[in-house]
Amino acid sequence: MIGVYGMGGLGKTTLVQEVGRKAEKDSLFNDIVFVEVTETLDVKKVQTEIADKLGVEFNNESERASRLYERWNSGKKILLILDNIWEDLDLKTIGIPSKMDHGGCKLLLTTYC
Repeated sequence: MIGVYGMGGLGKTTLVQEVGRKAEKDSLFNDIVFVEVTETLDVKKVQTEIADKLGVEFNNESERASRLYERWNSGKKILLILDNIWEDLDLKTIGIPSKMDHGGCKLLLTTYC
């Protein structure tokens, strides 16, 4: 997990987008997912964007986080870029592992300080 933070307009988004492009070009990950979180956190929107980009389907609302969580341990290497985080973000609520159970997932975050 890597965090990039700083004042607005410094190029954090541009930097992480370039990291994503370079990782894709060098085939470092099976999937690269870029999601803008925005100032007003909408967990369902973030979950839906991640799921759409990874091909994860939900049968019902209650399984959203657990289905995403399972995807990280699928054996594939995934780079997840969460851009523009403005407030505390509970990764577990979204379905993103944050400790030793991350599987092949690498997390890159940008936030305003």
